[in-house]
Amino acid sequence: MATEYLDPNSNITSVWKTYNYTNIDNGVRQPSTNTSDYIQWNKSDDDEIQAYGMSNLSSLTSITSIKVWVYGKRTSDDPDLQCRINVGGSYEDYQNFGLTSTSSWHSLTFNGTWTDTDVNALGVYFLSGSIGNFSDNKIYLVYAEITGTNITGTNIKINIGDSMKDVSEIKINIGDSWKAVTEAKINIGDVWKDVF
Repeated sequence: MATEYLDPNSNITSVWKTYNYTNIDNGVRQPSTNTSDYIQWNKSDDDEIQAYGMSNLSSLTSITSIKVWVYGKRTSDDPDLQCRINVGGSYEDYQNFGLTSTSSWHSLTFNGTWTDTDVNALGVYFLSGSIGNFSDNKIYLVYAEITGTNITGTNIKINIGDSMKDVSEIKINIGDSWKAVTEAKINIGDVWKDVF
């Protein structure tokens, strides 16, 4: 399995007190932190959904897990921040992050079977709940950790005897001459993907 990371790159909604995706898109990965900027929800944001579009995958084509990471905190009397994703046009159920009054990393994992086309339309949705009069609810960092497989030349194998061997070179016979194959593609869900 391989992993890629996606960062917020657009505002799907713009409703919280402080909401802009540019405040949380700086590419920091846990366990590192950065509190120079943030998004924030307070009493005026009762039960509001703040949502973000995410950047695209570069090589994964078959996805089995989407983990949403946040670095943040909430006022202990306020309800926990909830999150769901929209992937492939379908919403997953909301889950609680388990935020506390101390800034820390938290994650939620959504498992399934998706294509890169599905994940390249990924939306991350945060639900604030009913907020008290004084609140210090902030998210400093957001990213998605995507797990799956990619199709590259190193994934092409052939069974020789009882052992799987990597295919490092492919040739085709044209006339009486062997020619190296310099490009190969495979069709996945009506989309042609590079093999190498």
